[in-house]
Amino acid sequence: CMDCPAGVDIPRVFDVYNHSQTLGAERTAIVFNSLYRALGPSAQADNCVACGQCLEHCPQQINIPEQLKAVDGFAKFARSQ
Repeated sequence: CMDCPAGVDIPRVFDVYNHSQTLGAERTAIVFNSLYRALGPSAQADNCVACGQCLEHCPQQINIPEQLKAVDGFAKFARSQ
């Protein structure tokens, strides 16, 4: 799924999101925010332009642009917590 022309670090974004979802509800947003900020703004999901270039490289057939949009939605929610 790499290299993303928009600079999104797709594997790390998914890793941060997936890891945070394994925690209890009270810790999910805190841990996600900390790890997600560490990615740096240029590597975060909101930079996805849904060009679809990553789709042809995904061995798991994940709709990456759709999932990045979901992660971005969660990031906005987590920041509000």
